[in-house]
Amino acid sequence: MEAVRNYTVHPDKKKRITIRGAAYEYYEVTVYSNGCIMLEPRVIGVPGGISEETLRDMDKAVENYRNGTLPEPLDLSKLDSLEISQRTLKAMDEDMKNYRKGIVSEPVDLSKYEL
Repeated sequence: MEAVRNYTVHPDKKKRITIRGAAYEYYEVTVYSNGCIMLEPRVIGVPGGISEETLRDMDKAVENYRNGTLPEPLDLSKLDSLEISQRTLKAMDEDMKNYRKGIVSEPVDLSKYEL
């Protein structure tokens, strides 16, 4: 990667620095133990939209609610004893990091999560 600009900055009284001519509105900031700071541009945008199938399902749910057709209440008592493995937590954490970075991947494969 070739450097396009190189200049010295100093933090203001609130420990902030200014990026001159910033090309992006948002940046992912990574601070390393040796004092290095890495800025990666992030584009925050609206998702592609809601699919027609999802909109139909939502319309049907609202119609059922208005007509008084409601499902049986969910039994959430079993969730209290749910144990999630460390491997599953690590995979979920990695997926969340990728989501925050705007990395769009294949649909989530739930089989990798041991629930």
